[in-house]
Amino acid sequence: MNSKMKKIASFAAGAAILTAATMPVFMPERVAAAAKWVNLRPSVSTETKVETNDSSNDVEIATPIEEEVVGGVVVLNKDGEAKRIIIEENGNEKAVAVAVDKELAAKRQQAVDAGEQTWLLDPVEVVRNDAEKYGFDGQNDSITLVSPLEQTEGRKKVLVSHGTKYYVVELMQPAGSSGNKIWQIISIKEVKATATHNHHKPDVGLGVEGLNYDKVIRWQQNVDEGRELWRLDPMQVAKIEGKNYGFTELDTFTIVKKQSSSAISRHGEIDFEVIHQGKKYSMILVKPFGGPDAIWTTYKAQLIDNVPEQPSKTKILFETSKYEDWKFYKSEYPQDMFFATIVNSDGQLAYDNRVSENIINKFKRPEFNNKIVLFANMGASSAQSDIGIEKVTLHGNDMTVYVHTKSPRPDEIITMNIIYPDDYVTIDSSILRERGTMNITFVDQKGKVLSKNKLTIKG
Repeated sequence: MNSKMKKIASFAAGAAILTAATMPVFMPERVAAAAKWVNLRPSVSTETKVETNDSSNDVEIATPIEEEVVGGVVVLNKDGEAKRIIIEENGNEKAVAVAVDKELAAKRQQAVDAGEQTWLLDPVEVVRNDAEKYGFDGQNDSITLVSPLEQTEGRKKVLVSHGTKYYVVELMQPAGSSGNKIWQIISIKEVKATATHNHHKPDVGLGVEGLNYDKVIRWQQNVDEGRELWRLDPMQVAKIEGKNYGFTELDTFTIVKKQSSSAISRHGEIDFEVIHQGKKYSMILVKPFGGPDAIWTTYKAQLIDNVPEQPSKTKILFETSKYEDWKFYKSEYPQDMFFATIVNSDGQLAYDNRVSENIINKFKRPEFNNKIVLFANMGASSAQSDIGIEKVTLHGNDMTVYVHTKSPRPDEIITMNIIYPDDYVTIDSSILRERGTMNITFVDQKGKVLSKNKLTIKG
């Protein structure tokens, strides 16, 4: 085992006692520069499984386009030079397991549920932010997501180019694969990699009618130079270009048809079904050029029909157990107890005038941009009193904020100091923006309704 893998093995042995640390978040341009899908050898079967609508029996399912399974990846070095890497498993190297620190994973999941540290939802960013722990360089190493064709649900692989060596990092979702669940590194293995050079030019041939080829050629040139590599992955193209049609990250994108050649595009076509705000849309992607490094782009998107509205499920946005032992012994709460919702839209705040100026100034900081702050203040209380938000749930357009209160025991000596206990939780404003209007209810640990208000977000 080489020195790099020894370092990784040493870290893995002590991973169970890791403590939470603040990791740097890098600029999205670096993510885009290393975001091309790859395939590890041995290559997968040519049989493709795609998700289809059970009510449709005439969905065409084609085998993958041969040049898509290339067994390689374009990576950039620190000088911005691009090269193609062919990857093979190294039989002499064993994967080094990394123990999952359950306490750290729980804290990270809790942060994501609160709308923070969302980079934990991206396997590439998890590897980039945790790179230093394993001897990698998050700023200069090329970190690339491996093709999903070879991965099972809840697991992904990331390729790391570190100096002259390459490593495959496997990740899993410790809290399950449904919803917004974080990714966690579970193993690292050195692999063999060979750099090759690509000198072929894209095959244009007959173009796709209706495309703006001035733009398409420029996009292809950007990819050839190692930029905008997301244009090589159809799913990323659908989600990113889909924003031009009003689609969002909350929508569902499903591949329903793949063709290596079609009447629209002789180089390839992929049809998506998109569910957006209860309506079903068809989105068609085409390859305007031939060759393994040809980009995908949108041909058209149009409404199909309405989807029957499904009963909404209750989603937990935030939860903590640190207040569960608190007890409130008094028969009533202070008269000046209040609850407020503070909206920070790109630094512009909308808030209840009962919130003091010094508290408002706190929420003007950059980390609160585009956040909804759920604020609870217990009012004038004795020093032994307190209030905490322990859970936030979302059901359709109804949000419930569960607070837990605390007061001195009847036999406890009470100090004369008067305090104003408060607590807050932040929620990403995009959750509310999609719904337009939100009914927010604050309740205590006994289910007593303490406050109700309606929040409307525009834009």
